[in-house]
Amino acid sequence: MSTLKLTEIRIDGDTQARAKNNQETINEYAQQMQDGSVFPPVVVFNDGKHNWLADGFHRYFATRQNGGLEIEVEAHKGTVDDATLFALGAGARRGLSYNKEDLKEMITRMVKHSVWGSWSTRKMAEHIGCSHMTVSRIKSSLEEAPKEVSYTRAGVEATMDTTAIGKTPRAPKKADPEEEEIEEDNQSAELIDTINKLSEENDRLKDAIAVGQFDASDIEKADVEETIKDLREQIRLKDIEIDALRESRDIHQQKAAELLKTVNSLKAKIKKMGGE
Repeated sequence: MSTLKLTEIRIDGDTQARAKNNQETINEYAQQMQDGSVFPPVVVFNDGKHNWLADGFHRYFATRQNGGLEIEVEAHKGTVDDATLFALGAGARRGLSYNKEDLKEMITRMVKHSVWGSWSTRKMAEHIGCSHMTVSRIKSSLEEAPKEVSYTRAGVEATMDTTAIGKTPRAPKKADPEEEEIEEDNQSAELIDTINKLSEENDRLKDAIAVGQFDASDIEKADVEETIKDLREQIRLKDIEIDALRESRDIHQQKAAELLKTVNSLKAKIKKMGGE
């Protein structure tokens, strides 16, 4: 272990894993330091020119808040990317608590990275220290996010969704009396679909209330919420499979009944022919 001056440590390389620092935690650490508590050294990565802070941002700012000029460090050789990757995995190694905002920030950074973005969801989850379902959910939300561009019109800044640009809109169909009945069926199907979605939303709200009452950390609650969501999706798929099997069973039973009727009819004809 060694010490470095705070001025020799770079904190402007975007190596902080969390979405933002917690000032209350900084104040608490600063008070504990004044009371004589000894904290673990912060972790830095040296690229031959700069020392990039990878882990210990709250300890760094608490030391600076107390007027400290130096801090104990655990130094490694590596680039700013190495420092960032270490920071993203610090929680898994030290058991630090992350909130949903932190997790979204961390997963987003990994997904968008040129190298880490090619990792599997499970590998990302293991590195960060969360469930793979949480990674999958946030990754999917990023992939489905609408593309927006900013522009200024009459001195006012605005954004525009460009997702549909370049896509040819379908021409409206002319009214056809023969299709009115089909249209009514479609409306009925849409109504049923809306009812099903409202039912799913009701289940989701019930799950959210149940998770909110669960005595656990934010990350554990997020994992439970994702697990419930995954289980409900599995149940939905199983229900579809069961419906398909029932339909197939009914078809086979109908065919068997028809075959039995045919066989009985042939038996009757054969018996009649034999009697003659």
